[in-house]
Amino acid sequence: MTQNNVPVKISFHNTKQSDAIEERIQEKAQKLQKLSDKIESINVTVSTPQHAEDLNSYHIHLKIVVPGKPIAISLTSKDGYANAFLAISKVFKSASRRLRKAKTKRLAKRHVDNKNIDLALI
Repeated sequence: MTQNNVPVKISFHNTKQSDAIEERIQEKAQKLQKLSDKIESINVTVSTPQHAEDLNSYHIHLKIVVPGKPIAISLTSKDGYANAFLAISKVFKSASRRLRKAKTKRLAKRHVDNKNIDLALI
């Protein structure tokens, strides 16, 4: 499978931009691109709640645009900066599972379609 270089858009809301977080997201996005050549774009939003009691939590929202229905995953981390990285890892791991599942479904459907064509030729 060839790796296509899809656009990765990273946005920060209610928090400062972080080069370390951006770098981690880019790394994870590159790994996702190896799983599927159907990815059209990847959008990641990193935000913190505006509530004073939630200053140490990060909300990560990942949207992967693929043909059909886009894949959207959200996760909120607690306990500060280090867990932003954990939340990013968890979100991308979940996305990997969903991409693999979608690929398996697509291949199974193609197999059934090919089988029906073969039967029609008999």
